[in-house]
Amino acid sequence: MKLSLWHFLFCTTLLFWSSTLSAQGRNNANQTTEKTSLEEGLPRGTLLRENESIFTTKAKLFATGFAQPEALAADALGNIYIADYRFRGAIGKITPDGSASIFTLLPEYLEEGERDLQITGLRIDNNGQVVGTESKTNSLFLVDLAGETVEILADRYLGRQFQNLCDLAIAPNGDIYFLDAGDSDKTNSGTLYRFNIVEKKVETVFENLDRPRTLAVDPIKNEIFLTEEGKSRLLHLRFATIENSENRALVDLREIAYFPPQGSDLPGLRFGGIAFDQKGHIYLSMTVQSSETSNGSENNVSQEGLNALLTEEKSLAKKTEPSSQLIVLNPQTGKVLETLAVGRGRVTDLHFFENHLYLTLPDKEAVFHIESRYKGFLYTPFQR
Repeated sequence: MKLSLWHFLFCTTLLFWSSTLSAQGRNNANQTTEKTSLEEGLPRGTLLRENESIFTTKAKLFATGFAQPEALAADALGNIYIADYRFRGAIGKITPDGSASIFTLLPEYLEEGERDLQITGLRIDNNGQVVGTESKTNSLFLVDLAGETVEILADRYLGRQFQNLCDLAIAPNGDIYFLDAGDSDKTNSGTLYRFNIVEKKVETVFENLDRPRTLAVDPIKNEIFLTEEGKSRLLHLRFATIENSENRALVDLREIAYFPPQGSDLPGLRFGGIAFDQKGHIYLSMTVQSSETSNGSENNVSQEGLNALLTEEKSLAKKTEPSSQLIVLNPQTGKVLETLAVGRGRVTDLHFFENHLYLTLPDKEAVFHIESRYKGFLYTPFQR
């Protein structure tokens, strides 16, 4: 069969464009696979998609009237426990209907009338009880379900008093991990401890930490994430079960994220709480020294925006009140996925209930909350 010149040119052109489109399709498929591969291996599904914001609202006031609240926790029913409530040494409880009351008072306050206690960490254990750390008496304490009895679980290790308890986290098996920041005048004097809930004893997990500040346990893998303010970084500690034993040994420690220091003219970064959502993202609060020239914007910024902010803060010598950001990270790569400027004031702790992320701001004597696209991981299935 003979083809005219026009038919020949038409068929040739069609074949050329078909091969070009196929090649583009293969290239696009390769690019998509390459992006997806960055998020592989996460235990709870695909992480944040490109251009998708995690936060759906700005920070909103939840409750006020606290005595510089440093710590909070939420149980499975949505009751929020906050310290310090109205005065030092008091733990408050806010129910889902908004009712607020004093849940318990630490015994030292009742006996001595002192108001200088400082509760630095709160969590809910696997039995629904409140567990906390206090930095004046340096005690790890447990409050019963009714809030009537406070038990001191530990205040020393091998006869040596703890120096500066600053945070805690509950493992899936019920063990309590807690941080001692150590001597503030010395570097690398911090320690991560574990309270063995079965044997009722304190064990050393890791020593020589440089001013550790905040702590969380991965709810699926039972691995630990903690911050070191002395080195401006987020660490990941991985464990493995010892053969023929129920004990677990530390097998790997790595730096997940490093945040540039502020320079000698400004104080370093201050880390607040750490939390996980059900997709596997890490939420970390971080405070930097603010300046009078900052605009206090509460818009989401990129990782480049965060770096620019840190560079700006480092170059400005004039200091005013601090400014806080929420940072969302990939727990495997340490990549900053999103940041949200909370505004003026320190954020010292954060905790999820459902899609609400609650934050303590002691400088404002208040608790704020932000809505997330994803639900927080429910650590405590116990309901009371």
